[in-house]
Amino acid sequence: QHLVMTTSAQVVRVISRLITSRLLYRICVGLSVIQVSNYLISDPKLIDTFDVALSAVSILMILSEVGMSMVVMHGSTKLARYYGTALAIESVAWVTLEVLLLGGYALVNGLNTMFWLLCILGVGQAVIQYRVVVRSAYRALHHQEWISFVEVLDGLSKVIGVWLITHFIADATTGAYSIALLYTVTTIIFVGWYALHSFGLVKPVIDQTLLKPMLGEGLWFSLQAVVTTIYFEIDKLIMRLYQVTGWADIPAGDIGRYGAASLIIVFLLIFPRIGLQVITPYLYEYYKTDLKKYQRIVLFSTRYLGATGIALGLGLTALADQVMQLIYKESLWSATPALELFGVFFAVRLIGTTSSQVFATIDQQPLRTKLEAGSVVLNIILDIILIPQFGFLGGAIATLCTESVIQIVMYIWSRHLTHDSYWPTVRQVLPAVIAGLIMYGGILIIKQL
Repeated sequence: QHLVMTTSAQVVRVISRLITSRLLYRICVGLSVIQVSNYLISDPKLIDTFDVALSAVSILMILSEVGMSMVVMHGSTKLARYYGTALAIESVAWVTLEVLLLGGYALVNGLNTMFWLLCILGVGQAVIQYRVVVRSAYRALHHQEWISFVEVLDGLSKVIGVWLITHFIADATTGAYSIALLYTVTTIIFVGWYALHSFGLVKPVIDQTLLKPMLGEGLWFSLQAVVTTIYFEIDKLIMRLYQVTGWADIPAGDIGRYGAASLIIVFLLIFPRIGLQVITPYLYEYYKTDLKKYQRIVLFSTRYLGATGIALGLGLTALADQVMQLIYKESLWSATPALELFGVFFAVRLIGTTSSQVFATIDQQPLRTKLEAGSVVLNIILDIILIPQFGFLGGAIATLCTESVIQIVMYIWSRHLTHDSYWPTVRQVLPAVIAGLIMYGGILIIKQL
């Protein structure tokens, strides 16, 4: 019991340190994107173009990371070789994917606004993926994690720069290009600083014998990360497809409205991601040495992440209209129903997120990726059916339905794989669900009064 308490205290300390820097960074970036949405909504076609470009390069960034952040944590006993090889793999991957994306788009559509935004934002997103594996190196070292606060400076530079652009550049197209350049240049500067400092702590070494096993392990993590992130992005891409082909009437600006609502949830999802990154090394260790302790950590994580998700998610659903009116211009308020659904999505995601991570820590990552790939297929099918009828709200409905199905499947399957009972977790989460529903009802009553 003392060992469990000591381990829990260490986890809490690390989480607190990481959350502080990541939260401040996310707040700054979130504020900058809110400014961008309020600025570009004056040109509905341009905001859709900018949002789709961001979605495309975000998927590119996750693919080019090739799951190396998880692989580096797993190989922390041989950090120098794993770290250097991971950086080399990422470099080759992002150059290859960037050339394919830009070349393919240019051949089909020419050098239009979307192409140049993909070009500029793509370089910035490619550099961002280095930050993920660099951060894993610092965690493996347990040393000088203060450098993560460099990210706060990065975030501040973005929010200040966007404020200046949106206040002093009247032309929206010029402003969009300027914002893309700002994001890319600041990312290169601060991620470069972050990475160079790590080289003083661990000298990266490229080990060719590790290329195949690291790619074999990391590919599944990369595919899973794409699957997990792609929900919001695939909805935007399908809406864009309907706009371009004319197969459905998707008004200009609806992709931007959908993106404005989903941005809030993307910001909130940083919390479970940080928590899982911190407990994952312990889960790797205890699954092999102490299954009971492993099960207790999973139960502990599910209970607290689930309670947090229910409180924040249902609170956000109840106050969606006030939240939208607080941070966005009136042109974006019509996305309120989507945010209401995303609040429920957030609750469902946090209840099940620990169960999905179980697969990675018991060497069942390929199974997890296949299950979540199936969820993407389901999401696309629902998008094709619902978006023509309900517009961007159809995309939100599809995302919520898909997330609910996959989390139920993940929960049942993970408990089976770890020889754990289904009911302890249900008993832990049920009171939080009841309390959340009471809170939700109370907020609605107060709003009516």
